[in-house]
Amino acid sequence: MGSFVLGGVSFANLFKKPATKMYPKVQPAYTPMTKGHIVNDIEACTLCGVCAKKCPSDAIVVDKPGRAWSIDPFACIQCNNCVRACPQHCMTMAIQYTSPSTTKEVLTLIKPEKEEVVASGAVVEPAVAQS
Repeated sequence: MGSFVLGGVSFANLFKKPATKMYPKVQPAYTPMTKGHIVNDIEACTLCGVCAKKCPSDAIVVDKPGRAWSIDPFACIQCNNCVRACPQHCMTMAIQYTSPSTTKEVLTLIKPEKEEVVASGAVVEPAVAQS
């Protein structure tokens, strides 16, 4: 009896489409609720550190004197707490997954210093300290 059922299922699957997607050729459709990776608009970020305080896995480090914002994508659990807590709304959760990697690297973003505008309208580059 069992072989008749197995034969029927096997015969029926010969005439159906595959249940899986052909991944490299057919890209997956991400929904708006997909939790991918954290993206920070460093230009709008004030480096307040609220995101680092709200991160339960300590994946985010904010270095205010060094004007740097860092995230360890391997420690991030995509809980979205940092995005919800950001007072500047400069952080978002991308809907694409993080690309695979063979090395553990920390993503560090350096906030550029603002350019000064002189009364004449010319833009003055900020002074860079030389050692």
